[in-house]
Amino acid sequence: MIVTFNPMINSGSDVNSAYMNFLRCVRAIATAASGTSSLTVNPFTNNTGTIDNTRNCIVSIDANTEAGGWTESASSNVVQSGSFTVISSAAAALYKFDAYVASGKGSLPFLKMTFHNSTQTGSSGTVYGQGAMYGGIVTDFTTYPFVRMTFGASTTNDWTDTAYRPSNTYPNYSSQLLSYTLNAYGSNSSNTPSSAPPAFWVTNPTVNYRMAVTANYCIIWEVHTSNSYLNGFANTFATIPSSYQGSVCYGGLMYGGLRETQAWENSRSDNPPWVAMQIYHRTASPNNSAGNPTPPNSYAAYMATIDNNGVPSATSSRYFTNDTYAVSTTVFGMTNQPFNQSTTNGIAGGPGSETLCQGLAIPLFWGRDNGMNSLTVTAQLYMPTVDTTTGTGVPSAYPIMIRRVATGTWNPGGAARGIYKSLSMPIATMKNYFANGQTFNIYNAVTATTDTYLPIVFNETMYLIRYA
Repeated sequence: MIVTFNPMINSGSDVNSAYMNFLRCVRAIATAASGTSSLTVNPFTNNTGTIDNTRNCIVSIDANTEAGGWTESASSNVVQSGSFTVISSAAAALYKFDAYVASGKGSLPFLKMTFHNSTQTGSSGTVYGQGAMYGGIVTDFTTYPFVRMTFGASTTNDWTDTAYRPSNTYPNYSSQLLSYTLNAYGSNSSNTPSSAPPAFWVTNPTVNYRMAVTANYCIIWEVHTSNSYLNGFANTFATIPSSYQGSVCYGGLMYGGLRETQAWENSRSDNPPWVAMQIYHRTASPNNSAGNPTPPNSYAAYMATIDNNGVPSATSSRYFTNDTYAVSTTVFGMTNQPFNQSTTNGIAGGPGSETLCQGLAIPLFWGRDNGMNSLTVTAQLYMPTVDTTTGTGVPSAYPIMIRRVATGTWNPGGAARGIYKSLSMPIATMKNYFANGQTFNIYNAVTATTDTYLPIVFNETMYLIRYA
């Protein structure tokens, strides 16, 4: 299922109604049946229950051969009609879309996905550096109205497993060992967030969201409403809110899904191979230097590992590489382990219960629009390949490989499902290799299947998203 939606389809919607519209859209899409040809989400315009029945937040259904695939849990609380509490005054993550699918793993029987607002009811002071730019406590939602996505595994199919649920201090720390929360970085509630790009702000009037979702993955990304194949994909987003740097972001992408596995992993009952990933696509900073702002790119994976004698670990763990341009840039090559730039826990003055950057391989791919050195990257990093049937040039399909490389606790990993990295070059050059709306068939040697993929572009960076 691929669907385009806009929670601000009614420009009069406030932050509360836009947030609820967002939840209603992702709920409708993630639970839609295969073959669904229409979805209707008439927008709230305020939290007192006013709905504009003349408009529909669902812009288009772009693919429908496969169901959304997710089941809404009993913890989900998406308001469809009537009044609801102002988000900044509500309990943390009171309103959320919470869903699950079976994982096939006995110890952790459920894969989980939740869209929610901040769960932070407080912070432990100013924190910067690796993994440290935190965005907005619950009461700040009116100023910082962005959506978070938590993805992982759980012992229960709802929000009650505390190892899945983000804590009320910092997300991704303390007891949150079975999931990872995306879009949780970009500001600090005690400081002016002057160095962060806008992303997934529910009241952004220039954003359409596209959501590709099946039982194996959920990919959601931002599309500027003025972007098109004809006009190009280089429009940047205005400042939202006004304290953030404006026009520095081509759009963000959030991914939650499964990766391909090694044979020895498949017989285990404790290791659902989930991956959570967030990539920003940004311009240079306003002073025309490549040094700032740092995009809050991050990714996490859950896996068992192998020691240097070839013996698998007794348990599986979550590993992550957090808040770093190095996830998708040419600044650094393969990581050492642990990959920290400051204190033993990777951050200065913040929560120390989790070691950051724990040996996941970076970069996931070389980026033109992803890192702090984006101004300096002009090489054709990912070039076209040749279709063996037609003999013509077509977009390349590079698996995004999720691996752990730490000595003594490594895992060769596998490719993230539903997405490939593709061309990195100016759009004028890209257009030589794909037409508007064109899709491509890709054979996966691991699964021995051929699937159809759709190109999506952020400025000069292309991905291929499974079209189903």
